[in-house]
Amino acid sequence: MFLSYSVVLRTVRKLKRKPKIMMKKTIAIAVITTVFLGLTGCNDEDVSVEEIAVVKVMEVTPMPITQEVYAVSRLEGEEDAIIVPAVGGRIEEVLVHEGDSVTAGEALVRLATDQQISAGTTAAVAGINAARANAENAERTYTRLTSLYEAGAISEQQLDGASALSQAAGAQLVQAQALYNQASSIADNSYINAPFSGTIGRIWAREGNMAGSGMPLLSIANGSSILARALLPERYINSLHADLPARAALTTDDQTNFPGTVIAAAKSVDPISGMVAVEARFPNTEQTLMPGMSARIAIGIQTTEDALSVPEIALRHTSSGNELALCKDGIAEVVQVNTGITSMGMVEITEGLNPGDLVIIQGQQSVTNGQSVEIWEASE
Repeated sequence: MFLSYSVVLRTVRKLKRKPKIMMKKTIAIAVITTVFLGLTGCNDEDVSVEEIAVVKVMEVTPMPITQEVYAVSRLEGEEDAIIVPAVGGRIEEVLVHEGDSVTAGEALVRLATDQQISAGTTAAVAGINAARANAENAERTYTRLTSLYEAGAISEQQLDGASALSQAAGAQLVQAQALYNQASSIADNSYINAPFSGTIGRIWAREGNMAGSGMPLLSIANGSSILARALLPERYINSLHADLPARAALTTDDQTNFPGTVIAAAKSVDPISGMVAVEARFPNTEQTLMPGMSARIAIGIQTTEDALSVPEIALRHTSSGNELALCKDGIAEVVQVNTGITSMGMVEITEGLNPGDLVIIQGQQSVTNGQSVEIWEASE
């Protein structure tokens, strides 16, 4: 009489149970050995063994992925200035210390001045008048070119150039007003005041020394917003523009990312460095970032909103392309895939993968197509 039966042997050799680790949609697969015995008489020579690989899997769901380019930058305060006297004089008193927080108009340094005060005030008035006229002219030009651009008469590059000139003229006006405020304060009471609220940086002024016209006394920065200026490779010039997402990670703490936005990107290549200049702004309400810090800046140049992404280590590289090993109904299935964006260790799969697929992310290099696998629930 022919008798057939199957025996399932779990042969986890010296396997120690580990505490359950909660991983989103990641399942641990156990090792199991199934032995099928078909016998008319039971003996060891009739046993065949099929081993199942040790693997981990993750379920694929659509999520955004962004391609980034990187550069190292020295952070700056959005308002950042070196304070200089409009006219010379002896430094009577330094009223602040490095690291002090000051408000706009607060006295920083007291000078003993002479009759050159009036000349400095006159020069400051002339400077502010010239800067105001230049800013008004640049604004009128930008307004006119905006109308021409909307009518299709000029290119976007021409409009961007006019916008940059208008912004530069506005910055010159702000600087001229700051110089005028300094000159006026000196004329009134020999005090040099803070042009804006911020934090005192380095102080060069020393009591008793002479401060010459144009000689730096101290630096001040407003860190409520932080700027980062970076140079990126020329090949990205057509992908760079304002409003792209950015993030900053301090070189001393690369685990914390600070989100920001690109506010300007050059439309030409710097002739000296051969790179493209980009400027990004980062909100700094908690004052975690400080002017002068070094940070790694990441600029997102391309985003796919509903991408199917897997860890790069899950890919199997072959002479014919890239493969992934999937787990389907307890069977390993090896599929050819095409890739897209890569970001932070993840890679977008553009072809060969579907939402809900279980991708093998550990042990994938050793499994073969059609090999049996079984999902093992980790113990509590």
